[in-house]
Amino acid sequence: MITSQFDSYISFAFEDVSKEFLYKIRQDLPFRFDKIGRWWHKDAEIDLVALNEHTREIMFVECKWQQKKAGVKVLKNLMATSELVDWGGSGRREHYCVISKSGLTASAEAFAQENGIISFDLTDMVRVFGLRSLYPLR
Repeated sequence: MITSQFDSYISFAFEDVSKEFLYKIRQDLPFRFDKIGRWWHKDAEIDLVALNEHTREIMFVECKWQQKKAGVKVLKNLMATSELVDWGGSGRREHYCVISKSGLTASAEAFAQENGIISFDLTDMVRVFGLRSLYPLR
């Protein structure tokens, strides 16, 4: 029973870890955010949204805890859902980010590069948090 629910439980914790990860690397991001948190409206949700109210910049972040690599659909869905966020007016500057346990597919990597979407995976988190491994019991 616990095995079937494990990934679902971890996916929520992964969002919190991703938030801390972004705080640790915010000097290296395209902008310096002041606030970060979840966003939802009716049936639409974005895992993390980071804001800089002074520069009117916003970053939309999708966090994926899954065995398979995230595909182009994940990136396109993030971009589409971001249009629902009513903040900063028409002059806001938008950034996109995907943090995926397993990384991106080759086509998603190409799409991300073409559209200025930054991405991170577990290897990046291990490096930033100074961990030897996220799976020490293997």
